[in-house]
Amino acid sequence: MKPAGPQELVAFLGKGDDRSLGLAYAELADPRARDYLLRATPQDALVRLRLAVFERDPVRAARLYEAVLEENPGETAALVNLGAIYAQTGRTVEAGHLWERALETNPAIEEAVLNLTQIRTKAESRAILMRYLE
Repeated sequence: MKPAGPQELVAFLGKGDDRSLGLAYAELADPRARDYLLRATPQDALVRLRLAVFERDPVRAARLYEAVLEENPGETAALVNLGAIYAQTGRTVEAGHLWERALETNPAIEEAVLNLTQIRTKAESRAILMRYLE
């Protein structure tokens, strides 16, 4: 009997490259994704976005999210997550702008709505929540 352990992903056709395998493992939230993504070619916005999620150092994660947003200014995951990093470091005005941009792209992003209500006045928070519920 084979011992239970982590399964290896296998490409359906051909050989999976580091980028493909890294992105696939990232979708599974498997920590093996990071090693594949670090070796991935190209290091495009999608790879950097996934690397940022695995990054424990908030400064490095912020740089990765900022690089993603330079290439794709409407990337909602980068907007929301970079906003969270900014808010944690006291940069709430900048965080609010990022969350607002995320909501312009997709008004149904619950995390952006809830984060904004934490840094806005009661009246503003109520308006944000009402727009979300509509």
